[in-house]
Amino acid sequence: MSNTKPTSYSRKLRDIAGQSFGQWTVLYRTDNVRTFVMWMCRCQCGIMKPVKSTSLTTGASRSCKECVVRRSIPNRQSPEYVVWLSMRNRCNNPRARGYENYGGRGIAVDPLWNSFDVFYRDMGHRPTVRHTIDRIDNDRGYSKSNCRWATRGENSRNTRRTRMFTFNNRTMCIADWAKHLNMNPVTLLYRINHWTLQDALTPLSK
Repeated sequence: MSNTKPTSYSRKLRDIAGQSFGQWTVLYRTDNVRTFVMWMCRCQCGIMKPVKSTSLTTGASRSCKECVVRRSIPNRQSPEYVVWLSMRNRCNNPRARGYENYGGRGIAVDPLWNSFDVFYRDMGHRPTVRHTIDRIDNDRGYSKSNCRWATRGENSRNTRRTRMFTFNNRTMCIADWAKHLNMNPVTLLYRINHWTLQDALTPLSK
């Protein structure tokens, strides 16, 4: 027989699943901790943990706090620091993996970005775990004016290996043209390789 005594607040507990409190999104009710009603929550940074009901409704807890610390005080364990270190390594270290595509072909890091603090001030917090640093112009180096945070999909569209095609004042890679034309990318690639660009990128009349 359970020794847990019913409390007056348990009868009045409202369902807050699906609601947001600060950076928390409430997922579901979980086991109580002593007499505290707990809800499993997900922070905007992706961390999940149980939070007291009263902490949510009174505003005492607005996030997991771990991401707040990481945003305000970047350190050697932060994703931004790892990105900064990798960026400098592939541009400055001839033994680094991929050096031939970066430092080996003249891609350099802005001297101002030899300081991680300056790099972080210019780039800010990485939006999500899916984002990485991307050079807007692949023939220029790493600098505030030429870099952005981008997803790997956006980044892959910006590599030197990606073929870009311009037609009717629109420039896109094959994958984006195929989506725009509602066409299989393999079919579109065949058309581009065997037809004129105008014919390849003009939808067939039905």
